[in-house]
Amino acid sequence: MKILRAVTTLTICLVLLYASYACAQQYYGKIGTGVSMNQWTKTFVDLMKLSRPFQNLDGDAQAEMDSLGYPLEDCRILVSESWPVAEWQNDIDDPEEFRPDFSGIYHCSFVGQGDVRRVWGDFTLQNLEYDAEQNRTTYELVIGEPRGGNAYGFIQLEFSNTRRTRDHELNTGFTDLRVIRPGYDLDTEQIITNEYITCINSAEFSTLRFMGWTHTNNGAGENDPNNPDYPEQLNWEDRRQLNAATYQRNNVISAEHGGPWETVIEVANIVDKDVWINVPVTASEDYIRELASLFNENLRDDLNIYVELSNEVWNRGFKQAQWCIDYGEDNGLGGFNGYADEAYAHLTANIALIFEDVFGEGSLNNRIKVMNCWQIGAWQPDEHFINQLDYVRSNFREPNTMIYGIAVAPYFGAGGALLNGSVEEIHDEMWVSSDNSRDRRRNISRVAIDFELPGGLMTYEGGSDTGGGNPQNIANRILAERDSTMRDIMIHDLRDNWFPLGGELFMYLEMAGSYSRYGSWGLTDDIDNPDRNFKFDAVRKLIGDAPENIVPSEENYPYGFVLLGVFPNPFNSELKVEFRVDSYSKVRIDLIDVRGGIVLGSQHTDYYLPGVKLLSLQLNQIPSGIYYTRITVDNKTIVVPACLCR
Repeated sequence: MKILRAVTTLTICLVLLYASYACAQQYYGKIGTGVSMNQWTKTFVDLMKLSRPFQNLDGDAQAEMDSLGYPLEDCRILVSESWPVAEWQNDIDDPEEFRPDFSGIYHCSFVGQGDVRRVWGDFTLQNLEYDAEQNRTTYELVIGEPRGGNAYGFIQLEFSNTRRTRDHELNTGFTDLRVIRPGYDLDTEQIITNEYITCINSAEFSTLRFMGWTHTNNGAGENDPNNPDYPEQLNWEDRRQLNAATYQRNNVISAEHGGPWETVIEVANIVDKDVWINVPVTASEDYIRELASLFNENLRDDLNIYVELSNEVWNRGFKQAQWCIDYGEDNGLGGFNGYADEAYAHLTANIALIFEDVFGEGSLNNRIKVMNCWQIGAWQPDEHFINQLDYVRSNFREPNTMIYGIAVAPYFGAGGALLNGSVEEIHDEMWVSSDNSRDRRRNISRVAIDFELPGGLMTYEGGSDTGGGNPQNIANRILAERDSTMRDIMIHDLRDNWFPLGGELFMYLEMAGSYSRYGSWGLTDDIDNPDRNFKFDAVRKLIGDAPENIVPSEENYPYGFVLLGVFPNPFNSELKVEFRVDSYSKVRIDLIDVRGGIVLGSQHTDYYLPGVKLLSLQLNQIPSGIYYTRITVDNKTIVVPACLCR
């Protein structure tokens, strides 16, 4: 081994469509993004799903509401507040003062009768009508083209002289308030907007992480029912229901808030993406089992589920960290450097067992991918991972039979240029920040290798970080995020400083969101035009297009690799793959059906010394059909079909 490349990555998969990749098109299936629900990104067809709770007419207290969150009295409501930061102080962070276009006619209705008045916002109301036969009030809300002023994107309404039915007295409220976006029928049953779906489909993401969507986080010490104090737990009946008045925080409706799990499934089924879900650290075993059953019964069978315990349980800025610490102390579980390693591992392993019980034997590390997530920083994250995985081994079973992979958050920042530098200086620091992370990323990837985790090292979130909350130098910080150089930095960060060092699936923090002092996390800040900035273009160049079929032949073989056989073919319960590698190589085997869905995840993920290797896939529970073998080494791909006959 005179010449040893950093790490040669060899992937052997069974897949429908794959071919040789161009240099910038080698990471198809390895990049995903987080998604959130907010008015800025026009997530829901019905604006009401992101409204604040109803207030009384004076606006100084919460209105009396029914169990779904609809008012039992005359009221006010803040339907939308889509301001740029910090327009409410007449000082917008964004030097371009960009705001989404919310213009058009919004068709509105509620069950009951009442008068409707604009309290605040740049809009008008028209065509208020009451249908006595249907007991339904309809009206239209009209918003003009975007313009300056702190009223645009702000919708506050007042409802007076209300009656739930004709037989009710005055001041009894109403139900089923709908504020439907322009372009959709008033009675539409569509939940997610076309604009949001189109944005997701603007790049071939493999996976969507719903951490923000389901309101996983809240600040330490904050009284938030999503993360109650230990030992309180969330039960399944505490979850937010699909027919609730709003999915925002409203304790009258339910303890839990955030997008209902049904909306997660809805999005994934529409866009054909794997899902990454965050199970509340406070979830009871019944909650976890019902959650697994919901996905088992409703998510498309060809989509996979990444499962994570809450989010950043190491981060004491979030309340879930303290709950986990208290759980560990109460149950005699230890940790490294003051963190609740064993408690985290114990809760994660319990989730794995429950999902395995619901989805069936063989589901773990195949369709169900349970993740072990921790921070990547200067305080020995590899030791935390080792402690956690050792705990699983000692108290449950081999970690690589329960835990699919480890994941970190490898952001690159702007160092000292963040608060004082020019756009160019911010970019210069970003290049350096990405390069300086190489050793940490490589060291952590070795943990995944040592424990033979099928999914290896991944990210749960990552990308650029120019936030922090300080408005100093904010114009240059935002302009740096929008500049075309950001595309080059993002490509460099993954192409040179992630995948070659053993990194696998990379999840960006956020698909879309506003840019401000608190961060420019979104790959775009314009849901209607994802390419207003250059981040989406970077992702496309990294992902590439879905590869085409090729016929396997010797000239297609990656350098230093020879496929000796995939046999028997047709096969019954076992498929063998024999190959020769001439240099130290990472090998992975998956089983993919003709639609591209993973039927059986990696049974072999390891680094092999030069020589002839024979690997065997046990396929006792796989139905008959046509499958495809993809072999990728050094950005080149070959395909071998295989027929399973029972």
